[in-house]
Amino acid sequence: FLAELSPRQTSVARLSEKDDELSKRLGSLPELFAAARKIAADREQLPDFRAAAAGLLGQEPIRAAEDVQLLAALLAPQVPPEVQGAAVGALGRIDDPGVPQLMMNDWPAHSPQVRLAVVDRLVQRGPWAVQLLEAIRSRVVSRNDLDAAHRQRLLEHASDKVKSLAREVLGAPPDASRERVVEQYQPALSLEGDIQRGAKIFAQNCAVCHHKGNFGADIGPNLNSVMGWRGDALLVAILDPSRQVEPGYLAYTVTLNDGDAVYGLITSESGNSLAMKGLDGKPRTLLRGQIKSVVCTNRSLMPDGFESALDKQAIADVIRFLQSSTPQEK
Repeated sequence: FLAELSPRQTSVARLSEKDDELSKRLGSLPELFAAARKIAADREQLPDFRAAAAGLLGQEPIRAAEDVQLLAALLAPQVPPEVQGAAVGALGRIDDPGVPQLMMNDWPAHSPQVRLAVVDRLVQRGPWAVQLLEAIRSRVVSRNDLDAAHRQRLLEHASDKVKSLAREVLGAPPDASRERVVEQYQPALSLEGDIQRGAKIFAQNCAVCHHKGNFGADIGPNLNSVMGWRGDALLVAILDPSRQVEPGYLAYTVTLNDGDAVYGLITSESGNSLAMKGLDGKPRTLLRGQIKSVVCTNRSLMPDGFESALDKQAIADVIRFLQSSTPQEK
């Protein structure tokens, strides 16, 4: 309910002025938030209950001065991952320049799942993305903590400042080098691929977005359809995914009025909203009143750079798996 107020350019105070009955109901919000603070910090509560409470905090106009520090304290190894994830999400909507540093404090203690959630929030705002890149430059955060998708988003960011700093810290974007990479990996086509090894590699690197056989996600194209593809076509699709992209799988960056940048596929539109899906597969509806700009990247949602994690034999194994009619279980 509170998340819907800002996009609709209204507030609790305005709603309360218009409706006495609603004003009475909204009057209980401070008590609700006080309870949420206690529950989020209570180690005796169930993780899902704590996560729901943590996810409620940090919202205007009920945010208390201690909310930021309370949420930051939940980013600790002793706290269940779902609670840490909810805390990252709550911190991510607080417009405070000190939030990125709090999320990156004690970085070595963060699990891979929490690191990914923090990085995903930081790249959504230009000033926060700058702080992330500065942390990488000072080696507080490792370059290896960025997956290929987030690296590409920083290198192609709408902010010139972020883009310039990303090129300085992370290196130049791949652009025309994709063709050279495909040429370098041509020997993979003459190697004997192994279906079972390919299935494991697919599960680790591709299943987050693609469906094949009995597992995977339906964000990118369903790869049961590429069984009849030749090896050279699959090689290009893996190493140069933006060379040929179906319109429905082009990535968009939607910048909101509050400065957040939502990156993903536009799955549907209506007169007053856009429906999007990001790399995490979660749907998100954006009201047109929230939107400052919509920009098509003219690139696939699938990032470049998979060759950094896969050698030629691994590529051969994945191609063999994709061409198989009996995909293996994860």
